[in-house]
Amino acid sequence: DQTITIPLNFKEKQQQERSSYLAGIWDDEVMVEDLGDTAAEFLQSIVDVDNQCTLTHPKVRLVRQVQDRAADPKFVPSYAKTWWGGS
Repeated sequence: DQTITIPLNFKEKQQQERSSYLAGIWDDEVMVEDLGDTAAEFLQSIVDVDNQCTLTHPKVRLVRQVQDRAADPKFVPSYAKTWWGGS
């Protein structure tokens, strides 16, 4: 078993060490932030044992979107417009 913790509230020093990139999502580009080597190694360990994964690039990185990205309402299915979860 392997455990990794990725804090949601990053310290200022950690934020300064991160790299930001433009990443393509379909026909759009968004700013993303690399979450670091530890997160990438954890994600890579999952990809390495998944025999159904057919990545053409040998290494993966874990990133998060820096800003919210609005979706065009015509591409949002009706079930995604309603909240069914708890508080």
